Amino acid sequence: LPHGEVEVEETFVIELSILSGEMDVDPHAGSVTLKIEKFGDPNGIVQFTADALRERVINESTEAEGPRNLSLLITRREGVVGNITVHWQVQSDSDITGDFLASSGSVMIPEGQREAAITLSLMPDTVPELEELYILQLTSVEGGATLDANPNLTRTHIRVPANDDPHGMFFLNPLQQSVVVVGSGSMVSRALIVNVTRLAGLFGNASVGYKISGRVDEVMDIQEILGGRAEGRLL
Repeated sequence: LPHGEVEVEETFVIELSILSGEMDVDPHAGSVTLKIEKFGDPNGIVQFTADALRERVINESTEAEGPRNLSLLITRREGVVGNITVHWQVQSDSDITGDFLASSGSVMIPEGQREAAITLSLMPDTVPELEELYILQLTSVEGGATLDANPNLTRTHIRVPANDDPHGMFFLNPLQQSVVVVGSGSMVSRALIVNVTRLAGLFGNASVGYKISGRVDEVMDIQEILGGRAEGRLL
């Protein structure tokens, strides 16, 4: 008979039996198996929902705040026959060790239902880091369903902005500035040593500009004493 909208795979066994007469059924050829393949996608085709496909930007939390949870919905279209289990994994070009409570796992969509949520827990991190981009990828599905053939529907992006000043925070520590005397006798001069301190992260080279201003007295400006060194840059 014609199939319905969607049908699961079915297996039938056709057996011969003796209704009358003096005969036997061949024990090796008395039955045949007929398998009718599924039609359509009775168990569904799995993908992320339209909302979950939007790139998420999430800031890392502090130790006091604890893990930050992010829930993303997956859905199956077409059929809703049977329980299916969808496996997922977080991927990145950088090392993700310790970034999430779990970087892979699975969720189940029960029979008759279309959606389930994948919940990621972004762990607190006090180490200065650059911006990171993660990909949440649906990797496989069990229970007869299939993943959508379009890879753009089975992965979504999560962006975590740079945290804790990864390139550094710069300041002048009063205890590290000094004036030294150079030379001896009548050939004595003074030198101002300025130390710039870099706190937090140490990613990349940093060029820091400085300017020394002020007056020694009503006549002489500090820039005249320091000449071309009153303003410049440090690497």
